[in-house]
Amino acid sequence: MFRSSHHAYVSSHPQGNGRYSYSVTCSCGTGLGSYSSKSSAQSAARQHEKAGK
Repeated sequence: MFRSSHHAYVSSHPQGNGRYSYSVTCSCGTGLGSYSSKSSAQSAARQHEKAGK
């Protein structure tokens, strides 16, 4: 059985006025979007790692 390992990373980007946006990318090359909260971004990253796609 072929098994790939996915590692998603959350990076923060300052938006001014103390606000940040958080983007999620995976080691497989997939961009998982931008989020307004870190917890949402981390959740998306974990879901992608579990699903593997």
